[in-house]
Amino acid sequence: MIQINVDGERIKLNEDSVLIDIYLIEELFSKDPKTNLKKVYSILFTGWLKSLDSEHRQFYLPYSIDDEFVETFRATKDGNLIVLKCVSLYVFSFDFKVEENFVYEFSLKNHEIAKEYPDNFGEYDIVEFKNALLNYINMANGN
Repeated sequence: MIQINVDGERIKLNEDSVLIDIYLIEELFSKDPKTNLKKVYSILFTGWLKSLDSEHRQFYLPYSIDDEFVETFRATKDGNLIVLKCVSLYVFSFDFKVEENFVYEFSLKNHEIAKEYPDNFGEYDIVEFKNALLNYINMANGN
């Protein structure tokens, strides 16, 4: 079973983790005091679920926003697995919206790659990965 945890510094998938920059995420949501980090990531993860359910074999799952870059997992479906690789994309931060449909549409577009890390971040069973995302979303929304 996959466990997903998001704190102010990292996203953890079991023992694997990536650094996140929450400054701009907080800036984008400072107008709504009810929105916290868990809620923001539940929105992102809902967009991820839509991408995972799509017919597309490869797509981007955004997890961190910087001034000129969006950090993503380039996700590739490989049979029953989802293979994640960390990729930085050239995207101006204020063009990015943390909205379920925007995240989904963003994930399917072609983007200019700023940096691609050499090793895969991880390989996960797609069903288990989707269940972990659903568990996080439910927890973040108090369900």
